[in-house]
Amino acid sequence: MPATPASRPCGTQPETLSALVDGALGDAERERLLVHLADCADCRAEAEELRRVRDLLAGTGRTEPVAPDDLSRRLVDIAGADATTPLWTRPFDPVRDGVGALPLSYQVRRRRLGRVGLLATVLLLAFTTVGWTAAPEAGAPVGDPGPRAEDFFGSALGQLPLATEGMAALVLSGTTGIDQLRGRGAPSSAGAGVVRDHPITADEALVVLRSSAVAGAMLPRSGTQQVQVRVGGETVRAWVDVVVQPGQSTQVSVVSGSGERLAAGSLAVAEAPTSVELLGATHTLRGYLQADTVAGRETTVVEALDDGTPVARWWVDAASGLLLRTERYDADGRASAVAGFETVEIGTDTFSARLGPRLATFSGSGPVALSEAPRLSAQGWSCAEELAGLPLVQLRTTSDGALHSAYSDGVHTVAVSQQRGVLTGAPAGSSWDPALAAWRSTDSLPAQLVWQSGDRVITVTTDAADGTVWSAVAQLPHEEPEDRTPVDRVLEGWQRVGSLVLQR
Repeated sequence: MPATPASRPCGTQPETLSALVDGALGDAERERLLVHLADCADCRAEAEELRRVRDLLAGTGRTEPVAPDDLSRRLVDIAGADATTPLWTRPFDPVRDGVGALPLSYQVRRRRLGRVGLLATVLLLAFTTVGWTAAPEAGAPVGDPGPRAEDFFGSALGQLPLATEGMAALVLSGTTGIDQLRGRGAPSSAGAGVVRDHPITADEALVVLRSSAVAGAMLPRSGTQQVQVRVGGETVRAWVDVVVQPGQSTQVSVVSGSGERLAAGSLAVAEAPTSVELLGATHTLRGYLQADTVAGRETTVVEALDDGTPVARWWVDAASGLLLRTERYDADGRASAVAGFETVEIGTDTFSARLGPRLATFSGSGPVALSEAPRLSAQGWSCAEELAGLPLVQLRTTSDGALHSAYSDGVHTVAVSQQRGVLTGAPAGSSWDPALAAWRSTDSLPAQLVWQSGDRVITVTTDAADGTVWSAVAQLPHEEPEDRTPVDRVLEGWQRVGSLVLQR
């Protein structure tokens, strides 16, 4: 087939010749082109060639067909069912369903990049959703955290080996019950009547206390304890009926001086009591044999001293080793908390199988090993191994992400509760202390301080003296609230997921 230029010297377009062969010209234009072909041999030859190719593609042939060459055969094979379609219409024919269209290289790359982008989008969406869902709510309103912190403090007291059941029961009975127990005067102390005729060494005194802790974990007992605590300028007095069956539970009933029952239930069993070795490490100990009697039983008295001044005393039953009475003193040597049996039966199983409802004891997801304190500190929690000179003795987390830590030397206890959120207002019965930058409630049992630090609400609950309170509050953070971006929340959520996985 001769080469076909864009237009012939005579000016005739190839498309016009093709339309003539296909019968696509109008009558007037067809007549003009036929007149031209009569005088133009080149156009006439090209039109004839186009007609021959058309006849071959259409399969109509001639009476004496001309054998197609190899190129013509291949064109017919490739065209298939479209071989009869006029050539001039093909530029306007879209590719049907992609059939017969070979993808170009840029199209392949575009499809691959599209798939990778879709996969990355799905992964990013999953990562964001999991992190956002797992993150604790920032800015969630926090009401009065006092009752919950008191619950943990009462639970922490129960872990001390030389704490009395009556004192823990009084703390857990709540502020309403305590208000009905207020009265004038100071707690009555038995310390002045201690006979000091048979002194024992500090090591022997520590052995007495260690034996008392063991006896408390093993011996069943029942009786009535009198509890006296100085709160502000008044003394709270109560009587607590106690029935203890070690390894099961402790039933208590708080009764006012008029005989009114204010609270009743059962205390949780100590999970991991704090070692009495803390006392020997933080205080000077001394003791006296046959020094006093409690509930008609002969006792050995052990004192803990700071700079020669007693800060606490324990009356230990000489026969059983059971702790019968405790007293704590302030910096002036006055009794600030007293608890001891007035009547007691030791070694008799009076517990039976009846278990009353629990008091408002602390509930949470469970204890955390003290070795986790550095990891928690690295995550932004205030979890020092020592606070105000008191060692860390207990850690606990709750299902909503709060952290509770207790510090104690065996005499005084400071409990710190940290909860994410925003404090909605002043806790009940508290006033703002600008020196401590905290809401302070000292006219309660125990004393409490609450403040906002960054995205957390911190609550300190303690029975320690003011000096220890000041030191503890100063050591804890007081940060300005920070705005948390969506990215921060997602990252915090994944940090929380990682912490849960590591704890398993």
